Amino acid sequence: YRRKGPWLPDGLTLVVTHAVGFPKEIWEPAYAKIVEQTELLELSGAIINAGKFGVLSAWEDKSRDVLHFLLHYLPVDPVSSADLPLHLPRLPDAVAEARRQRGFVGERTLVGLAHSAGASALIRAAIWEPKLFHSLIALEPIVVMNGKSTLPVYDSWITGALGRRAKWSSRTEAYNSYKASPSFSYWDPTVLETFIKYGIMEDDERARRCEAQGTRLP
Repeated sequence: YRRKGPWLPDGLTLVVTHAVGFPKEIWEPAYAKIVEQTELLELSGAIINAGKFGVLSAWEDKSRDVLHFLLHYLPVDPVSSADLPLHLPRLPDAVAEARRQRGFVGERTLVGLAHSAGASALIRAAIWEPKLFHSLIALEPIVVMNGKSTLPVYDSWITGALGRRAKWSSRTEAYNSYKASPSFSYWDPTVLETFIKYGIMEDDERARRCEAQGTRLP
């Protein structure tokens, strides 16, 4: 997402990550509250790369991916953001090393905003590269104390995530199902509608979205 109009020198750059099972668009209603105008550059990475992921993933990988983007791909000159290409070019290694040493001094003010597993990813990223972040806003971060990762509560979180329903006969059925759930019933309607719109897809939607982006299915 990028702001329409001229760059504001005293503005903030938000790096935002979401919880397990939620799409990136889940944050769009929050963006609407934070900024007046944004422009969407939509990428369907999970759809394009379906079938290429393993069954398991390490949480360190999420932190690594965030840092890889911030160090090697986040544009140096915010003024040129109106002309960002679909695929950002990799920055010189000297730029990445300078960011490691000094952060984004003179470039931008970076604030992390994240939920659940996404918050855990940003916290670890900030521990690894603390100079990159001005501050972090973490909602329900999953931070496990050393030697405490076998507590029963963690098993209940895992089984709860794995047990989420994955298929419905229609988006309307999915919406009604989530609306009736104690965990989702208190959500703002706009957020739930966004989740239903972007968080699930029809059986043939993957092929259609890949075709629209000029990408072949694996």
